[in-house]
Amino acid sequence: MIVNKFGPVLLNNFRVYLLKQEYSPDSANNLVGVFKTLLAWMSAHKINFKTIAPNDLNQFLIYRKKMNFTCWLTKRMFIPILGFLSLEINLNIKFVKKKLLLICCWMILKNI
Repeated sequence: MIVNKFGPVLLNNFRVYLLKQEYSPDSANNLVGVFKTLLAWMSAHKINFKTIAPNDLNQFLIYRKKMNFTCWLTKRMFIPILGFLSLEINLNIKFVKKKLLLICCWMILKNI
């Protein structure tokens, strides 16, 4: 699974991506932590980037709340993650990139 094989590289590349997007170092580090938790959660639930769906994102939010995380508890946190993934991961399947983009748009349109 991509999470285990490329996790450290993805996390580092995500941090660099966030800093280039002018996130503060603290915000970047916090979002990297969220992304790390998401990668572990996806691995545990056998979800990969090719099959991720809006309901999976909702389930991850529920998980974070149950684990008593105190910040990054809205769907807005997924926007930089999904934006990064759409640029970083060469999925070779056009509908997958379109799906990630649609998820991002869905979240923005729902004003989440």
